[in-house]
Amino acid sequence: MNPTQAKQWHQRTKPDIRKTESLATQININPVLASLLVSRNIETYDEAKHFFRADLDALHNPFLMADMSLAVKRIIQQKEAAGKILFYGDYDVDGTTAVALMSRFFDSFYPHYEVYVPHRDGEGYGVSKQGVDFAKHTNCSLMVTLDCGIRDHESIEYANSLGVDVIVCDHHTVGESLPPAFAVLNPKRPDCKYPFKELSGCGIGFKLTQALAHELHFEKTIWQDNIDLVAVSTAADMVSMTGENRIFVKAGIEKLIHNPSQGLEALKKVSGLADNNILTVSDIVFRLAPRINAAGRMAHALQAVDLLKANDLENAMPLAETLHHLNTQRQDIEKEMLADIFSFIEEKPEEQEKKSLVVYMEGKPKGILGIVASKLVERYYKPTIVLTDNGDFAVGSARSVSDFDLYAAIDRCNTHLLKFGGHRFAAGLTLPIDTIPAFSECFEKTVRQHITPEQEIAKISYDAELSFEQITPKFVNILNQLCPFGPDNRRPVFMTSHLRVANGSRMVGKENDVMRLLLEDENGNRFLAVGFGMKNLEKTVFEASYVDICYVIEENYFRGNTSLQLRLKDIRVGQD
Repeated sequence: MNPTQAKQWHQRTKPDIRKTESLATQININPVLASLLVSRNIETYDEAKHFFRADLDALHNPFLMADMSLAVKRIIQQKEAAGKILFYGDYDVDGTTAVALMSRFFDSFYPHYEVYVPHRDGEGYGVSKQGVDFAKHTNCSLMVTLDCGIRDHESIEYANSLGVDVIVCDHHTVGESLPPAFAVLNPKRPDCKYPFKELSGCGIGFKLTQALAHELHFEKTIWQDNIDLVAVSTAADMVSMTGENRIFVKAGIEKLIHNPSQGLEALKKVSGLADNNILTVSDIVFRLAPRINAAGRMAHALQAVDLLKANDLENAMPLAETLHHLNTQRQDIEKEMLADIFSFIEEKPEEQEKKSLVVYMEGKPKGILGIVASKLVERYYKPTIVLTDNGDFAVGSARSVSDFDLYAAIDRCNTHLLKFGGHRFAAGLTLPIDTIPAFSECFEKTVRQHITPEQEIAKISYDAELSFEQITPKFVNILNQLCPFGPDNRRPVFMTSHLRVANGSRMVGKENDVMRLLLEDENGNRFLAVGFGMKNLEKTVFEASYVDICYVIEENYFRGNTSLQLRLKDIRVGQD
């Protein structure tokens, strides 16, 4: 796909009109808003009431989770025996928030624990032998894994051989059998009857603290006080924003605004969010999470854990500034890589004609390859693999376009690989450096053979056509109550057509690539619309008689003032 190639727009399937009209009448709202609720399987007054008033009192009993009683008894036994516990977490946001959550909870009554996070490059994902050795050397006879462990049979067997019991808290897909752990907390295990299956790793740790607090007769505040960490993990890990996750994020954002933990308060300050009286999932995903992740991508994720468990703002600020600096480094390297790749592709017409993109760049951090691959997909819209050197081998991250099975395409070229893993849309791979050309040729041939013309065009789905007259304060107020948005509760996208670009519209931003449009409909109603990364559309849009837009409605907070704006997903010159 050429960066200027038009995207395909289509309206999502409308829900049953009778259900929509009935709900609109029951709760006295705009039919467009009612259709958004019905599309979320909210069809009655009671269901709408439950959806809008979800709070922590509606959480499920944690003991419904398989092995929860077993895990709680084992931890209490460790406490009564004055034994140490190791909290072992993954190096991303979900894992580091989970380790911090357990640390903060246990600090309140039993601070006899150690923490461990594997090094991304030296140990990789999952429970490592080094981590188990650390447990043994620090006299931790109980290890609680967080956001990992469900497929680490060999490492857990090794722990057992050293006399270390393991409690697994993981939310990833279960393999053919459960690991040989003392207890396995994972709602996705086939025999688990826990009502909600889509918790994050930190969310499962939170349920464990809820169960422990119940058994130890603690006040609710002891375990609920860490809800802001759960909100960050849930939003950043892109798990389903329904059920308990929606409750976690809704309550957690309130805490993030009014009374965050000191580590997150420091992170808000360095992220430019300290004075905001509005925080969204987007703020977590694009402002807080990248700084937490930067520790594991650029240095060691324990730096993130140290920040997130901090109890003193004075001590937390230098840690937050370190993560901010690491994130800036990550952004600079990422920007440099993208600029080099853009130049390379645009100078070689034969590269532009390819159906895939495979890039190898020496000396780059492994932790940012997936980000770069995703941004290349956004620009060129083709299956993309970005590789760098790692000792004698090349390692890489792959990202796909909508509907194309990336995993299957890589698998067809597996004779050139040492190992790979992933799913339809993302994968990681390792191969000898000297086989990169042969692999690239094979991958291009495979993609060319199997990708369809429809899969080569980026698509934008919108929920409803909307006129500017329908965007009233009441409409926006109810729309905001659908928050928090995320997977399975997506932010509604609207389409409005035949708008005039009024005077005062211009390009802004440091690189002059942000489109700031004052748009006016035929009745003189006006709204400000902002489009990021739309420099390539400047001439077309500003010379158009009128335009059609796909957008989301959002509140913009700037220098103490809140205003309504439309954030553009796409824009096209209107057609008669």
